[in-house]
Amino acid sequence: MQKIHDEIQLDENTRKLIFDINKELKSKDKELKSKDIEINALKIEIENLKSII
Repeated sequence: MQKIHDEIQLDENTRKLIFDINKELKSKDKELKSKDIEINALKIEIENLKSII
């Protein structure tokens, strides 16, 4: 009986760990997308400055 309980507990802990990792990955993905937008805006700005020069 204890072994089954331990396996269930491990499963719950594993689910929580997966949930936490997934949450962190989503957060990092948002950060990367934001950085991509910033980079693209800077590229456009550079191209606009090149055309002025």
